[in-house]
Amino acid sequence: AARRAGAQGGGHHHAAFISGLPLVLPPHPHALRAHLAEIAAQRGVRLRVAVEANSIALQREIAAAGDCYAIVASLAVVSHMQAHRLGATRLVAPVLWRRVVLTSTPLRPDTLATREVRALVVRLSRLHMPEEEK
Repeated sequence: AARRAGAQGGGHHHAAFISGLPLVLPPHPHALRAHLAEIAAQRGVRLRVAVEANSIALQREIAAAGDCYAIVASLAVVSHMQAHRLGATRLVAPVLWRRVVLTSTPLRPDTLATREVRALVVRLSRLHMPEEEK
């Protein structure tokens, strides 16, 4: 969870940490929003969605303004943290994973470009995937 620098946060927290906090989240039917709603229901955590925004950059800016907390990947806020525009807390229970889906169609043959992009995505995902997921 990210919020303006100096705001409540820091360290590692369980999902209950976000209960009642003003959140900026993507709107339904976004997968992250659905996943958070499911986790909240299972754990008795109240999601207080103050703002809906599709763009991670917009979520980050709203959080930096100090109005809400954003739940985004750590890579999305690291430069803002270094510039002291945002503070961050890692949500550790449960861990939230983002998924990337790569598909192709049998109706069109692969081109050199699609093969290269597929190989790059596979290499990068293996590089950044936690050991227990490989």
